[in-house]
Amino acid sequence: NVSLISGGSYTNINGGPVQMSSYSSVYYSFVQHAYNAALNGDLIKIASSLTESLTLSRSINLTLRGGYASGFGSAPDGFTPITGNLSVQTGTVSIENIDLSGTMAIEGGSVTAGSLLVR
Repeated sequence: NVSLISGGSYTNINGGPVQMSSYSSVYYSFVQHAYNAALNGDLIKIASSLTESLTLSRSINLTLRGGYASGFGSAPDGFTPITGNLSVQTGTVSIENIDLSGTMAIEGGSVTAGSLLVR
């Protein structure tokens, strides 16, 4: 099990490629760190390509959305590349504007994919 990590943990004070809707002034270097701190209903915004594997193992509902420009000011446009594997073990996730180079395993939970490429 993954424990909830408080909103400021694992943040990148210089800005970062990942931002969460519930903490708009907090940036993360990795999606996994933002996911670990996410609240139910959060939107995790991804602005630049990343290399990491993600394990979604919490009973929460959230959205992973790529395609943002740095600064997260404009609406998403295009895809954000992520190189690594994605494992959904529990919870509900909506995945949008992500180009995943790796494998995606849905072991439990629920996944809604809009504009998701898996290579």
